[in-house]
Amino acid sequence: MTQLSWRQKAGCFFGALKPGDERPELFARSWLGLWAVYWRVPIFLWSLITIIWSTAAFWGSVDKYMLYMTHWGLLLILVESFFGVIVALKEDRYLPGLPEPIHTDATTPDYGSFVGSLKNETLRPSSAPIMHQDKTNKFRACGASWDITHIRFGRNTKGAFPWYVKVYWVLYNITIPVAFLITVFYWSILNTAIKKVNYAPNPTLDVMLHGVNSLVMLAELFLSAHPSRLLHVMQPLYFGVVYLIFTIVYYDAGGLDPWGHVFIYPVIDWSKPEQTLVVASLTGLFLVLMHVLTVGVATSRDVIARRCRSTPNGLYNDGFEA
Repeated sequence: MTQLSWRQKAGCFFGALKPGDERPELFARSWLGLWAVYWRVPIFLWSLITIIWSTAAFWGSVDKYMLYMTHWGLLLILVESFFGVIVALKEDRYLPGLPEPIHTDATTPDYGSFVGSLKNETLRPSSAPIMHQDKTNKFRACGASWDITHIRFGRNTKGAFPWYVKVYWVLYNITIPVAFLITVFYWSILNTAIKKVNYAPNPTLDVMLHGVNSLVMLAELFLSAHPSRLLHVMQPLYFGVVYLIFTIVYYDAGGLDPWGHVFIYPVIDWSKPEQTLVVASLTGLFLVLMHVLTVGVATSRDVIARRCRSTPNGLYNDGFEA
């Protein structure tokens, strides 16, 4: 049996990123070839507008705005999409308006050699229709034509992975399952089972905060091309622990919610620690389930991508390998 080193054990415990066959450029485009700016900028603008709107319409004093997990999740979406745009701008090797790259592999002799050349190439949409795959560095995917140029799919190295890509990847791993958790937790518990507090004075804003948040993150998940891994479940869990510690510190300091209650949420009431610990534990398990769902959607997305393409691209989502 292979023994893990202490570094590997620590990596598992902290849910460390494990760059594998993906390259930084993979984080800059959709599996459809769409430049990530086209959907991450709208997500960023949506989250910014919603934060401004929800702050102006907040039912209590503004200093209590960040008491709620909903608003933490909204801020996560803002920061995640901001770094996503940075990654798309810095890591996309062929931005709109740049000249077409020079093809260095225009004499690929056959299909087998063509697939092998993908180890040193990348995908780029092309406007010209392609009818054949021989003697060209183009292929057809889902009815679109693609140029194969310049990116490498070989094993990545630690030094080649920029810090802002790592930050984006961690935020991506946290934001998506947290958004799903917020939506399910709110509509199943806070909005229906608990009537002590009205968290929805504005019904439209209510849907934006607790419904559209998951839709925009689902779009981010489905359009992206980089993998989601089971090992990264520790990242959203640690985020949840940070929020839980915040609620304990706030309660211990004598903090009150906007209505004067000693709790932030009725189900997280530290004057009843046994009940709160049970709820916190179940919520943590559900957050794990949301991460597993995220990995499942990412894996299904990549299965669809491989079936849509007329040739494999050498990438797969190894999320369930942890």
